Amino acid sequence: MTTATTGAAAPPAPAFRLDRRWRQAVLVAHIVAGGAWIGIDVIVAVLVLTGRYGGTVEVRGLAYEALATFVVWPMLTAGLLSLVTGVVLGIGTRWGLLRYWWVAVKLALNVVLCTLIVLVLRPGMDDVAAYGRDLPTGTVDPATV
Repeated sequence: MTTATTGAAAPPAPAFRLDRRWRQAVLVAHIVAGGAWIGIDVIVAVLVLTGRYGGTVEVRGLAYEALATFVVWPMLTAGLLSLVTGVVLGIGTRWGLLRYWWVAVKLALNVVLCTLIVLVLRPGMDDVAAYGRDLPTGTVDPATV
């Protein structure tokens, strides 16, 4: 079947179709998860900058400890929620998962970033917390600076 105005083939119907209420609920969850992920990234930037350039040694140490304690799991949760809701929207709406290049790019970026959180960010958080605890006492290992 072709459309009358462009002559292009009509998009295939999704495998299952989200009704209006479910689509709106999943879309809201997707937007909230993405916004939370961006907000957490801003908090990470503030904590890193405070830890690096903050005023007193106590404040800097506290920033590093907060970074290690509160960042990884909320960031991963927001990323995975964004991933799951994005996949549900892709499968259940006309946008599809791989129909448009920008949807595929968002999906790939989300998978890569969630993987990096688990494989790169999380393993180093114990060292960041230890550095934050040792910074005010002056017993920081010079190799970790």
